[in-house]
Amino acid sequence: MAHWYRVMAELAGRAYAEQISVLRKEHDFSQAHANALVMYSLGSTSSRRVDTPDTYFDALPSEQAATMRSIFSTSRKKHPKMDLVTVCNQPMLKLDENYVLGASAAEQHILLGPWGSDVVARARKPLDGYQTNKTTIKVPID
Repeated sequence: MAHWYRVMAELAGRAYAEQISVLRKEHDFSQAHANALVMYSLGSTSSRRVDTPDTYFDALPSEQAATMRSIFSTSRKKHPKMDLVTVCNQPMLKLDENYVLGASAAEQHILLGPWGSDVVARARKPLDGYQTNKTTIKVPID
């Protein structure tokens, strides 16, 4: 998140719509994620709908919640020093001050966002069969 806080500091003082536009066009944000980051950066508390990862998971359909819990649980078993936190209404794994993995539930899939511009590229072969773009991995709900 430190990277995104720096991006938002550079956008400080610009109109809301312009900040959203920059995040969407230059950083491939969805409208929802761009809005969450802009509102968070502006100090809004009304955009905070989820306080804990469990609150996030509890709001999902059971199969999707189970898959997301499994993804985070498996990751934490392999790297037990990571903490599961909520940032901008999304569950994320954090190691010290660095975010490692974020996830977002959509109607038909789960979108995983490993932090680091080269993570998806380096894991291209093991991810064969999954839809990927530069920074995210789309996985089935189950």
